[in-house]
Amino acid sequence: MDSNFIKSYPNFLPKSTFNRLQKYVLGGNFPWWYTITDHNPADDSIHSVSKVKQPPKEILGTHMMTHVMYIPKGIETSQFSTMLPIIDTIKDHDELSYGSLLKLKLNMYLRGPESRHLYRHTDFYGEGGKDELEFGFATAVFCFTTDNGGTTVITKDGKELNFNTTENTLIVFNGKHYHGGFTQTNKDRRVILNINYRTAETTIRDIFYENGRY
Repeated sequence: MDSNFIKSYPNFLPKSTFNRLQKYVLGGNFPWWYTITDHNPADDSIHSVSKVKQPPKEILGTHMMTHVMYIPKGIETSQFSTMLPIIDTIKDHDELSYGSLLKLKLNMYLRGPESRHLYRHTDFYGEGGKDELEFGFATAVFCFTTDNGGTTVITKDGKELNFNTTENTLIVFNGKHYHGGFTQTNKDRRVILNINYRTAETTIRDIFYENGRY
């Protein structure tokens, strides 16, 4: 995946598939855990670390609900398999360069009186806080709701690209880009699926490393 890659895909899933997943995720029986964004978002897993640009004090304490569905060799909830149609569709897009799944997490942001821009971060970083990882990865955001919240992605030249939350839309970008959400004011909840995956070219390289061929 090119280092500048940032793209959105509307109507990502077939309508019937999306409607089924949306009904399940937004239904009253789906399990959520309460959290507050006054800490490193990586704290929900020892396998995931984020590099965060220190947020201003006014955004600390944003209330939200989360559900970490999958982390390799760490977490796999019973709800994880319901998200596989999204992963499988990503695999079908050659330009998305899917290799292997790193993390799958649902976020639900609750409505407030004003929109808040959350801290800009990357979901993973290298040893000792280095910007460069030993593997390439992508970050994707899949939207289950439509509202006036969204996701901001920072380009390599420092420009801000804002993507409003539109149901059945997938936003994908190279994982090195700083990004952050902004909360909604017109709907009770904003629900997105955060996806991190290794890109295919680095997964192949890792296989060569393991087999002593590279």
